[in-house]
Amino acid sequence: LFERLADADDRQASRVANEINERWSKSGSDSADLLLIRGRKALRKKDFKKAIAHFSRLIAFKPDFAEGWNARATAHFADKNLGRSLADLYEVLRLEPRHFGALIGVGLIMEGLDRDDAAHAAFKAAQELHPNVDGAEAGLERLRKSVEGEPI
Repeated sequence: LFERLADADDRQASRVANEINERWSKSGSDSADLLLIRGRKALRKKDFKKAIAHFSRLIAFKPDFAEGWNARATAHFADKNLGRSLADLYEVLRLEPRHFGALIGVGLIMEGLDRDDAAHAAFKAAQELHPNVDGAEAGLERLRKSVEGEPI
């Protein structure tokens, strides 16, 4: 799927990325999948504390499930707890180094912390995996001058 994603046009890339995300969202356990669903529902309702609680239970139950960590990182980010979000994103990437969504999250947090080189590297890595991933091109463009400089 990742090989197909790297060479896909916009329409195909969307389908392949959705298939990857669907596979990432299946833990192999009905109980874990239910916790993910409940946490995502709470997140959509902006009940961040409840979402974090569901995702934390999911992680305790299935710590090797990268999407549980990613979901909790998203909830922490939405709740403006960037440190915890970043820690969870690093765990996602330890478990699934090709997680382009987690790389975008790292890029956004690093950019917000004025760590432009790290943000640029994260956006670039995400784009190398998924050339059409939302946020990568815009992030790279925002950071281009500060990272690459301007010609004299």
